[in-house]
Amino acid sequence: MSIKCYEYFGCKRINDCPFYRYEGKRNCWEVEIALTPYVSADEEDKFTYCKHCLYYQDVHKIKD
Repeated sequence: MSIKCYEYFGCKRINDCPFYRYEGKRNCWEVEIALTPYVSADEEDKFTYCKHCLYYQDVHKIKD
């Protein structure tokens, strides 16, 4: 999938977005934990958070 999370969600805050700054070279779940908003510094917590994201599920074609 070539679309990135900020495009998928129609994000208006791209200037503040740590994922946008990677210029599409990485997916949001691949960026180091410290750059992930709203997630604690625990890697397992980040993965749990990402697994519930609609963008992550769409990219990985995960169905409930």
